[in-house]
Amino acid sequence: MALSAMVLKEVQERAPTRRAALLRSAYVLALYGAGFIVFASGGEKASGATGREIFVYLSYLQFFLAAALSPALTANAITSEKAQGTLGILFLSGMKSSDIVVGKLLPRLVDLATALLASLPLVLIYLLFGGASTAEYVQVYLVMAAVALFAASAGMLFSVLLRNGGSAIILSYAATGAYLYFPKAFPRLTSLKFLSPVDTLERLLDPNMIGSASEAIRIAAIPLIFAAVMAVVFVFFSVSCLQRFAEADLGGMIRTL
Repeated sequence: MALSAMVLKEVQERAPTRRAALLRSAYVLALYGAGFIVFASGGEKASGATGREIFVYLSYLQFFLAAALSPALTANAITSEKAQGTLGILFLSGMKSSDIVVGKLLPRLVDLATALLASLPLVLIYLLFGGASTAEYVQVYLVMAAVALFAASAGMLFSVLLRNGGSAIILSYAATGAYLYFPKAFPRLTSLKFLSPVDTLERLLDPNMIGSASEAIRIAAIPLIFAAVMAVVFVFFSVSCLQRFAEADLGGMIRTL
C-alpha cells in the first residue's frame, strides 16, 4: 500500500513537469532528425543499403541517448527530498526505505521505457527499406534496456549516498561510462567484454560477426542479465543506506523539537 502511494506521488509530481516533456521531445526530435538526415543523404543508393545505414545510425544514437538520459532521471530522486527536508516526513508517514527507493525508481524506468519506445513508429517505417530485420532491432533494444537499467539504478544509489544532486549526477555518469567502456579502458579485462554493452552493440551491428538469430539474441541478452543483477545489488544497497540515513535524520529532527 505504501509502495503504491509512493509510485502515485511520483507519477503525479513528474507528469506535468516541463523538464520531463522537454527531455522526451528532445529525444524524439533527435531520433527523427537523424533518421531524416541519413535518409536524405542516401542519394542513389539502393533502399537496402540506405536502410542498413539508418539502422546503424539509429542504433548508436538511441544507445547513447539512453546512456545520457538514464542517470539524469534518477540521480536527483532522493537528493531532492534531502534538499527540501522532506525525507524524514516520508518515513514518518509510514513508508519504508524499500517503498521510497522502489517507488521512485519505477516511474523513472517507465519514463525511460516510453522514451525508448517512442522510436517504434520510425523503426516500422525504416523496416520497409530493408537492410535490417525486426530481430536485429529487438536485439538493439535489449542492449539499450541494459544500459538504461544499469544507469538508472546506479543513479538511484548515488542519490541515496550523496546530499548534493550535482555530485550524484556526475558520479552516476562516471559509473555509467565505466560500465560502457571498462574492457576498452582496461585491456586486462578484455575477457569480460561480452558484458559490455558497447562491445555487444558493435558485434550486433557487424553482420560478419554474428551467426544465427538465436546466437544474436543470446549475445544481446547477456549484458541485460548482468545489468539486471547489478540493478538488484544497487537497489539493495540503496535501501540499506537510506534506512541508516533516515534514522540519523529522524534522530536530528527529534533532538531539535
